[in-house]
Formats: sequence, structure tokens, C-alpha cells
Amino acid sequence: MKKIIALILFCTILISKNFAQTTDVVSGLIDPGKIILIGNELYVAEFSGSKISKIDTSSTSPMASDVITGIDNPYGMAYDGTNLYVTEASQGNILKIDLSQPTPTSTLLISGLLNPRSMQFFGNELYFAQFTGDLVSKIDVTASTPSVFNVLSGIDGPFDLLLDGSILYIAIRNENRVSKIDLNDSTPTLTDVVTGVITPISLAIDGPYMYIVETNADKISRINLNDATPVISDVVNTTQPNSIIISGTDLYFSSPVPGKISKFDLTTLSINNFDKENNIVLYPNPTSDVIHVNGLTSKENFTMYSQLGQEVFRGTVSNSERINVQNLVKGMYFLKLENGNTLKFLKE
Repeated sequence: MKKIIALILFCTILISKNFAQTTDVVSGLIDPGKIILIGNELYVAEFSGSKISKIDTSSTSPMASDVITGIDNPYGMAYDGTNLYVTEASQGNILKIDLSQPTPTSTLLISGLLNPRSMQFFGNELYFAQFTGDLVSKIDVTASTPSVFNVLSGIDGPFDLLLDGSILYIAIRNENRVSKIDLNDSTPTLTDVVTGVITPISLAIDGPYMYIVETNADKISRINLNDATPVISDVVNTTQPNSIIISGTDLYFSSPVPGKISKFDLTTLSINNFDKENNIVLYPNPTSDVIHVNGLTSKENFTMYSQLGQEVFRGTVSNSERINVQNLVKGMYFLKLENGNTLKFLKE
């Protein structure tokens, strides 16, 4: 009888997650575009609202509050620990805003750009995409009079930039591809990461996975960066998503229509989708004392989560090695490996 009840609970959990993949965080925004995280606060560029707002993601009832208004078509944002840098897309400007001030005001850093969009810091250098200029450029923000240096040219519609170490990933909207360069190279060479993505405009990385906003396809997709030829798989289907960012196990995304910020539980994604795509298995399942992971090719770090998404413990595991779960309370758990695989099991 207990096993039957456990199986019913197991199915109930899976069904509820399949039908509750996204959660609205805040609505009523005006054309929200780029989002970035500073601590627990999610900053939002409200493109047609001409302002930057922020949301406390740790709040049980988050609300948007204005940071600064009067910014003409703000989009790209980057933070250096004190100052928030914002692009005015239609004006071709980059502004600097001192967030340490009680009432932040903006100062003009540089002008004359061609529809500047996303920005990323690499040391003191601020890299930015010039969408209609087909350029990726940079400036030294410590210079008294910053000068623009073009890093890449001739790419049709660079939109989003994402830095991972010294690797700068570029979402090239009009060419339906994501490419990359190594900023440590004296002459960076552009190489493709994935092609065939439909109007990519935002990127985020979690472990081996890259998440991609395909805005005109009304979806967020992902690829495994460890694959020699990455396969594109759908994550969320939603109307014209714009910008994404990952915090913990949540992927936040902005939707200009109907003007809201939502989030998606990445743990749910791993449970529902990834187990079907690999040969790594966990056994016995259900279990009362130990589990084993079979199919690993090397030792892996892991993190175990409860069904509520709370971290239980961390460790390392080799192929078929035993993991003691005897002291866990009864319930559903998820074993997330460092390589991105997530496996579910029931503790009896």
C-alpha cells in the first residue's frame, strides 16, 4: 500500500511540474527588455517606458520600483560594483549611473554609437554590440575621454553579449547564430557555437548549457556547449521573450508583451526532459538506504536537492559508486551532476 501511495505522489509531482513550468514574478511593466541581477535585485530596462526599474527577487510579493527615469529607449545594462552603465539605443549613447547615490542621476559616457544594445565588462573594458552598425566594440571606462575601438565588424545584427571567463559569446540576431571570440587573443577570431537559432537576442549559461532566446520563434531553447555539434532543444514556449538571466535554479525572462517578468524552474526542466536524452541512470529507485549512478565516464561533483529545491548536501561520485541516503527523510530528491545531468529518485 505504501508503495502505491508513493507512486501516486511521484506521478502527481511530475504532472504538477509539467503544467506549472513558468511563474509570473511582476507584471504591469512597459516594454521590459534587458534584465540583469545585482545581488537579489533584478534590474529591468523598460524600453518604451524610458526608465530603469528594479525588483527584489527575495521578496514573497515582489514589486517594481523606479531606479531612474527619463532614459531614452534604455536597453543594455552592465554593472561595475558602483556604477550602472545603460545604453540609449535610439540616441546612440552609453550613460553612467552611480547607484550609491540616494537619487541616482545619469551622465553621458559616450555618444555617436549605432543602436548600442548589450554590454559586458572584461576588466576595465566595456564591450558592447552596435546592432545597426554590425559591430562589437569596446571602450576603457577609466579613460578621461573614452575612445571606441571596434573589435569585430561585418556581422549582421549583433544583439546580445555574454562573457564566460575570457570567452565572449555573441548572439547575432540577423544571422540566426551564436558565435564566440576569446578576448585573450591578440586578434580575436569569430567562430560559430550554434547556427539555425531563430533571431537570437539573449543568452545565459548554467553549467554546460547555454540558454538562448529565439524571440521570433516565441521560445527559449538550450544547447549543450560540451557537444561537438550542439543540438537545439526547446525549454519554454512564450510570446516573444526578450532577455534572460539565471539565478540559482531559476531562469528569469522578460516579455515586452504583455509587459512582465516571469521565471522558470530549471530543476523541473532537468527532471522532465534531460533524463530522456542520456544513458546515465540512478538505481535502485525507490530506495531506502543507498543509490548508485551508472553511466558516468569520470568522477563528477554533485548537489542533491529536495523536491522543494532546497540543497540537501554535496559530494563527488564515480561510476556505480554508492551514495548513502539513509538519513534523508522520505520524499522525492534530485541529484544534479556538475555536467548538467539531473536524476530523480524516491527515498522511502
